[in-house]
Amino acid sequence: MKHPMHRAFRKVFLALAIAAGSSAAAHAALVSADAAAYLGLDRDWSTQAPIDTSRSRVAQSALAGDRLYVLSTAGVLQSVDTATGASLWTTRLGDPRFPSLGVAAQGEDVAVVNGTTLYVFDSANGRERFHAPLKGAPGAGPVIAAGSVFVPLIDGRIEALAIDRDKGRSWSYQASGNLFYPGAVGEERVFFANTSGELFAVASDRSGAAFRYETDSPIVAPPAPLGGMVYIATRNGYLHALDQLSGQQRWRGVVGEIVSHGPHAIDGRVYLLTDAPSMHAFDAATGEMLWHTSGIERFVSASDKRVHAIDRRGALVVLDRETGRVVSRRSVGESFNTVRNDENDRLFLLTDSGYLQCLHEKSPEKGEADAATETPAADEPAADDPADAPIADDPFAVIEEEEEPFTADEPEEPVVEEPAEEEPAAEDPFNAADPFGGDDPFGGEDPFGDF
Repeated sequence: MKHPMHRAFRKVFLALAIAAGSSAAAHAALVSADAAAYLGLDRDWSTQAPIDTSRSRVAQSALAGDRLYVLSTAGVLQSVDTATGASLWTTRLGDPRFPSLGVAAQGEDVAVVNGTTLYVFDSANGRERFHAPLKGAPGAGPVIAAGSVFVPLIDGRIEALAIDRDKGRSWSYQASGNLFYPGAVGEERVFFANTSGELFAVASDRSGAAFRYETDSPIVAPPAPLGGMVYIATRNGYLHALDQLSGQQRWRGVVGEIVSHGPHAIDGRVYLLTDAPSMHAFDAATGEMLWHTSGIERFVSASDKRVHAIDRRGALVVLDRETGRVVSRRSVGESFNTVRNDENDRLFLLTDSGYLQCLHEKSPEKGEADAATETPAADEPAADDPADAPIADDPFAVIEEEEEPFTADEPEEPVVEEPAEEEPAAEDPFNAADPFGGDDPFGGEDPFGDF
């Protein structure tokens, strides 16, 4: 029989070994200062999300203003300050055995679906406001608009649950087809696309269905609203631009390649990625194709001068916004997921193990990035296709308007963390916190078992 002191020593030794390994892995994932400078970028901060890599990984991430939310497959949700990287709060939701779908945030509310239950939290402190059962199996994560949480169900129903039970009622619409993409919030509309090539616009003020728009090919991703227009991409390589309120088609562009990714609409441009892979840039107002660049696989962010992306080899690429010319390219030595950012020019890079890093463009006085070697040719503007008129009849009717049976069980208090006063150092992914001390976001379970 092993002596108790021997067992305790072994546990401590293993804990220190894993801590060292996690730190080494995090630093290996860090975009170096030299690599960032070569790309014309500065490193803002880095941090490690509370993820037990032996049991879980990152499931979803979402950017909402000055907050970034990271959700793990074990149902641990963390709020991060985008300016400093400080962890604002961490909480656990639902049952870790059930899948968690999406994170939606607006104003004071954060919504997540776990299994067939919707959870809504206070964005300031992570405390649960309420949770409520859904009337079917969710097809994607929620979105928040006009005081309601909208959840698409697999059977085509769009369910809306009022956040304030005293001022609103739950309601739902029956669309057609299957809904597997989260909605997109526009001006007075919430947009949902099904896999049959139909776009449904629902009035966010609960006044009914606004319009339905039909294409001749499957829609491949959530719509992208921008400036009174909404953009959708279809599998056969078309980009449709519709008026958000009327549903009338304003223009339609074609890239001539298979598409599996949704458009990114930001600052007067719409960026569409193809399976080739390549990136195409359109003028958001006219539909003119401005340029295309081969080899680009993922969009990261865009500024007034640059577009940041990932190429087919996983390298970070900087493109000229006006021409699509490659300004610089650098392998960063790690396979990153990118947090979707259609709001600003910051780059948020996230690994499956929860290592999160933020970069931004250097200020003009610090100099431009080094010039690169490629100058891809630009395509001719897309042909002017005739507009497909939207279907004016209301294709789906209000099914019900009744009080939702919200449950008001007292939730477990989340772990609330005060943000750091100083910006955390980029070399310390744990922000100087002891990953094995203090509050345990994994419920206090012993990951080493009984030796």
